[in-house]
Amino acid sequence: MSNNNKMKKSTLTLLTSILGIFITLFIFSSCNKKFDVPPAYQTPNITANTTIAKLKSLYQNAGTFQTLSDTSTMVISGIVVADDYSGAFYKEIVVQDSTGAIVLLLDNKYLYLNYPQGRQVFVYCHGLTLSNDKYNGYITLGNIDYSTPNVPASIGIPAANIPQYVIQGSTGNPVVPVKANITALTTNLQDPKLGAFIELDSFEFPVADTSVNWGDTTPAAAYVTIPCTDCFGNVINYNTSSYANFAGFKVPNGHGNIRGIYSFSSKAANGTTRQLLLRDTTDAELHSLRCNGTLNPPTIIYNGASVFSTIVTKTQLNLAGWLNIPEVGGVYYQGYVGTAGSLASITAYKAASTPVTSWLISPLIAIPAGTATPPYLSFGCTYGYANGATFGVYVSTNYNGSSLTPSTATWVKLPYTAPNGTTNYPALISSGNLDLSAYAGKSIYIGFRYDGTATQNTTFEFGAPLVAY
Repeated sequence: MSNNNKMKKSTLTLLTSILGIFITLFIFSSCNKKFDVPPAYQTPNITANTTIAKLKSLYQNAGTFQTLSDTSTMVISGIVVADDYSGAFYKEIVVQDSTGAIVLLLDNKYLYLNYPQGRQVFVYCHGLTLSNDKYNGYITLGNIDYSTPNVPASIGIPAANIPQYVIQGSTGNPVVPVKANITALTTNLQDPKLGAFIELDSFEFPVADTSVNWGDTTPAAAYVTIPCTDCFGNVINYNTSSYANFAGFKVPNGHGNIRGIYSFSSKAANGTTRQLLLRDTTDAELHSLRCNGTLNPPTIIYNGASVFSTIVTKTQLNLAGWLNIPEVGGVYYQGYVGTAGSLASITAYKAASTPVTSWLISPLIAIPAGTATPPYLSFGCTYGYANGATFGVYVSTNYNGSSLTPSTATWVKLPYTAPNGTTNYPALISSGNLDLSAYAGKSIYIGFRYDGTATQNTTFEFGAPLVAY
C-alpha cells in the first residue's frame, strides 16, 4: 500500500473517532436533559364588571330576542356548573355566579374538554343575544339566526368564535348547588334559581316510577318526564334526554336530596310546570328511608294515577271503575286540572237543593293477606273557601258496588291528614299513610264522602288515590 493511501486511511479513522465522540456526548447529554415543564396556569387578566343577575335583568319579555350592542363592555364571570360530558346537555354549558346562572349556547361538541364543570369562565357579552326560545324558563346567551325569514331563532356562538367570547379561567373550583324550597320556586324570568344548579331537600320517586329508566334510549325519542315528590305531595319533574349516557339506568328507590338545573315547561305534566334537568345520576343519589319508613318502595295494590289522568276540568267525573254518586242534593264530583295535578273536586256551592251528600267510590280492591309491611292508602288533598262542609274517607266490606244509596252500607271512617290554614286552596298535601291492616285478606271499597249545604259549601279536592303495601 502506498504512503498516500495509508495517510488517507489514518485521517478517515481519526475523523470517524471524533464524530463518534460527539455523537456519544450528544446522546448522553440528551438523556440527562430535563424536559421542559409546562408553565403553571395563569389566571387571565380579566375582571367581570357586572353580575349574571344584572345581565339577565336586561331581558324582560319572554319570546323576544335582545342583542347587546357591539360596543357593550359587559363582562360576566362564573363557574361552569353543567357541561355536555354526560350527553344530558348539547352544545351548551351553564355558568353560575353568586347572583344566578345563565345558559351559554356554544355551537361545538365536547365542550367539557375546554369548559368542564368547576372551570371559571369570563364572558365578553358584546354583540351576543339574550333569549328564551330554547327553553321556557331559561334565559340563554348566544347568537341569533335569521336564515328563516321572519322566524328568528337563537343559536350557539360559532365554534371558531367561542374563544373570542368565552375565556377560560382556573379549574377545580367547587360546584355548589343553591339550596331551594320547592314552594318558593317560580316561573318568573328573573327568579335567580331559573337556570341555576339547585338542591331540594327530602324527595323520592313515586312508587309507580321506581321501576322506570331515567330516559328512553330510543335514538328518535325526545325527553322523558318523571315526577319526583316530597312527603307532602309537592312535585317537580325530572326531564332527561334520550342521548344522556345514563338514560338506560333505573331511577333510585330511596329518599334524599335531589339536584339539577332548574327550569320550567309551558306544558304541565304530573300537575306541575317545574322541572329539573339532571346533569348525571349523582344529582339524585337517594339512599335514605322513604316517606313510608321503608328503604324500598312498597308494592302497589291499586294505583288511581292512570284513571285520574283522564280528568277534564269542570266536567262531571266518569272514571273507569269508579262510581260518582250524588246520593242527596244532586251534586256530582267534577274534574279540575291545575298546577297540583288532576283532581276530583266537590262543593255544595249553588246546589239546587240542600243538604248535599255525594260519594266517589273506588273499584273493589283486594287487600293481600300476610304482607311483610302493613297495607295503606294515601292521596293528595286540598280545599278552598272553608266554611263548614265536611269531607271523609271511608272503607266498606259490604257495599254492593252499585247501590245509589251508599249510606245504607257499613262504612268505617279513616283518619287522614287534612289541609290546615286560612288561605284558599293551600298546596296539595299528603293524606298520610292510612293503615288498612284490618282489611288484610279482604276486598274493600274506598269511599270519599262529601257533606255540605247551601251555606256550608267548602270545596274539597283530592287526587290519585294509591293503595300500597
